[in-house]
Parts: sequence; structure tokens; C-alpha cells
Amino acid sequence: MHRIITFLWGALVAFACTQPEAAIAQDIDLSIDWDTEVKAVPENAYGVNSPANFIPAYSADATFMANLALITQKKGLIRLHGWGMIDESSPESWLTDGDWDAAKIQQALTPLVEEGYEIMINIPSGALGEDDYQDAQAFAQFCADLVQIVNGDYQLHVKYWEIPNEREADFIAPGL
Repeated sequence: MHRIITFLWGALVAFACTQPEAAIAQDIDLSIDWDTEVKAVPENAYGVNSPANFIPAYSADATFMANLALITQKKGLIRLHGWGMIDESSPESWLTDGDWDAAKIQQALTPLVEEGYEIMINIPSGALGEDDYQDAQAFAQFCADLVQIVNGDYQLHVKYWEIPNEREADFIAPGL
């Protein structure tokens, strides 16, 4: 029975893929009524990537923040992401000697919070780089330490966190 079902599904797929009209584009009539809202999209369903905000000087710069407000209309998420966050040779780094630089983090985030932005912080990996999430306990502690600084020590109320950085293919790794 299993062979028959498998054969029938295979035949159906082969038939569907050989039908030329399935691949031919057709004209359709379409209109948009911009004055009619069918369903609202939650503001945090979209956002802006802003790794520059890892750097306190950008968050403190009135022109930069005004441009960010213009782009976002102060809606949606501000996603802080990028490998610079954990690369101590980068000006975006939030690390000093492998530990979180709490003062720099507070200086970078406070202006965003004061402006009312919803922030998403991406933690791309552990302090030792791309493969540093392999030790699950160490990576969890590394992340927890940042959450403690941001939400415990400085009470910045960041609700959205993302780990690791776009590594979905590696979810079979021991640390994940």
C-alpha cells in the first residue's frame, strides 16, 4: 500500500510540474484602496538594523538620532546586531578583555530607551567568536550577564533578544 501511495504522489507531482499553463503569467486586475484598513500590522513586526547604536557616540549624536527618528517614525524595532558587538578590535564592541563593558552598554542604550524605541539586541556568539556558543553553559552565562547589565543593573527594559546571529543552520550544534 505504501508503494502505491508513494507512486500516486510522485505521479501527481510529475503531472503538476509538466502543465505549461501553471508556469504562464496571467494578467489580473488589481486595485488598492489606501483609505481602507483590512488588518493592522503590529509596529514591532518591522524594524531597522542599527549596529551603529552599539557605539555610544552615535546614540548621543542629535543628528544621527533625528535621522533614525525620520526613518522609523519612532515605530518598530531597533535591532542592534553584528559581529562588531563581540569583536574587541571593532568600535562597535561591547567587550573589554572578554567581559561586557557595562558603562559603554549603558551609554549606547540609554538614549534609545529615552526616545521610546523598542530595542532588539542580537548576541551573535560568545566572547571568543563565531564558534563560542558550542559550550552551552558558558554561552548561556555570557548572555545572562548581558541581560543582567541591561535590564537588572540599568533597568533599560529591553524585551527582545536574539541569539545567535542568523545561525539557524547550526541548531544541531551542542550549544543550541
